[in-house]
Amino acid sequence: MIGRWLGKAETDFGLGRRATLEAALAHQEGERERAIDRLALSSRYFERASLPVRAATSRRRAAELMGDLEQIREIDELLQALDVADPARWTRAMAPGLSRRTARSR
Repeated sequence: MIGRWLGKAETDFGLGRRATLEAALAHQEGERERAIDRLALSSRYFERASLPVRAATSRRRAAELMGDLEQIREIDELLQALDVADPARWTRAMAPGLSRRTARSR
């Protein structure tokens, strides 16, 4: 059922959400590189949809999976400049299922 729903995405926002969900599914299956790839794709869709906060959220999740603390710091500064008070909390809420803890707990 979810596959049919995901397949219906047509807007850049919908395609971005689909790519984010696909990243979470890949991460849950231990496919780190595929998850990072899908997050990069979702960021591009969100940029095309003029949704810079969503795009930065996807980039932050990818940076988390790569362990790139410098990139996370830079993205946090950008998110704060875009009025996100707590970038880490925002990211967990908008892109769930991608934390390092989740994959290890399986």
